[in-house]
Amino acid sequence: MTDAGGGPATTERGEFHGRRWYQRRTPLESHEASRRLSAYVYGNILILAALVPFQEEIDARHAMVVVIGTALCTFIAHAFSEYLGGDGSVHPRALLRESMPILTTALVPLLLLWLSQVTRLQMSTALLIAEIVIVGRIASTGMVAARLRNEKSRVRVLLAGVLVAAIAFGIVLLKVALTH
Repeated sequence: MTDAGGGPATTERGEFHGRRWYQRRTPLESHEASRRLSAYVYGNILILAALVPFQEEIDARHAMVVVIGTALCTFIAHAFSEYLGGDGSVHPRALLRESMPILTTALVPLLLLWLSQVTRLQMSTALLIAEIVIVGRIASTGMVAARLRNEKSRVRVLLAGVLVAAIAFGIVLLKVALTH
């Protein structure tokens, strides 16, 4: 709904009746939103866990290979496990699309690691920025869920995101401690 000038429509009391910038045109079905959110959280946690051990290493290319490998393997494993766990009603192409958040999680870390190779950006700084970005993505989980379900994003969602990020960071530390 728009006003005569093409802007968002409001009622006489100033209430907004239209799509907000963060809302999807069409909300995802509940099961689709759940799978995409699962991929989003899973990808963020595993990419963060892949980055943390490189704080002491100076080889950005090795870190990039690990991030790419983690993203690709997790993407494939997630789509495959969703396919096996499903009832066969979802096309494999849809499962691949719903697993895409795993791949997109790796983009910023890869860009930062590449920049550390071609600019004066220190690898340790690139890693720290990448880790902060990933923690921020994890903290935004509630907002992402609200967007996927076309719901309003409230303050409690933001606060829950901080708790989610803290728990996810604990999972990352546990994974790093047990596997590296």
